[in-house]
Amino acid sequence: GNESAVTADGITLDTAAPTGTFVINPGNPAFTNTVNTTLVFSAADGSGSGVTHRCVSLTGTPPTGPMDACFQPIAFTSFPLPLGDGLKTLSVWFRDAANNVSATPATDGITLDTLAPTIVVVGAGLGLAGGASSTNSLTPVFNHTANDATSGLAQVCTGELNPPTNCVPYTATPSVSLTAGDGGKTVFIRVIDGAGNISATPSDVITFDQTPPTVSNLSINGGAT
Repeated sequence: GNESAVTADGITLDTAAPTGTFVINPGNPAFTNTVNTTLVFSAADGSGSGVTHRCVSLTGTPPTGPMDACFQPIAFTSFPLPLGDGLKTLSVWFRDAANNVSATPATDGITLDTLAPTIVVVGAGLGLAGGASSTNSLTPVFNHTANDATSGLAQVCTGELNPPTNCVPYTATPSVSLTAGDGGKTVFIRVIDGAGNISATPSDVITFDQTPPTVSNLSINGGAT
C-alpha cells in the first residue's frame, strides 16, 4: 500500500511560426564598399518558444525544413556578400526553439560599390579659378569634372593640406579657402562617392596676389611745361 511521490512535467506547445525583419548594416545604408556586412535582426515569436536561428539566402530559395544547414544561431550577424559590384538582395527565414520556421522571408538589399570615383582638374576651364594663373580672391572656385558610375558623388574635399579636409556635399564648383599672404598656393581636391570610396587627390597651383600695383615717376609729356 505504499505510494510513490507525485512527479510532474510540462511542455510548452508552440505551433506559431516566428516573424521578423532585418537590415544589412546598421542604419540600413543603400551602398557599401566592402563585402563584409553585419545583419541587424528584429525577430519576434509572441508567447512562443523564442527565436533562436536564422537562414540567409542569396537566391531567395527557402530552407528545406527546420534542420536545413542554412540555419545558424541568430547571434551570428556577420555575412559576406558575393564579389562583384551591384545590387545584392538577401532573404532571411527565422526558426524558433520549437522548430517552427517563418512562412515568408524578410528581405533587404544593398548595392556593393568598390570602385573609386574619378576626377580631372586639367583642361580648358578646369583647375583653380578656371585655370587662371593668379587670383586676388581668398576663395577661388576649384573647377573640375568627376564621375562615379554606381553610388554617385557624395562629397568634394578641398584644401592646402594633402589629403584635403574641408568637405562639403558634392558640387562641380567648390570654393577653396586659401591661407592669407601673397604667393604661390598649392590646393588639393578629391571626391568621395556614396559608398565611401575616395578618388585620387590631384592638385593645382595658383598665385595669390592682393598687393595693388604702384605708380612712380609719373610725368606728362616727358615733364614739359
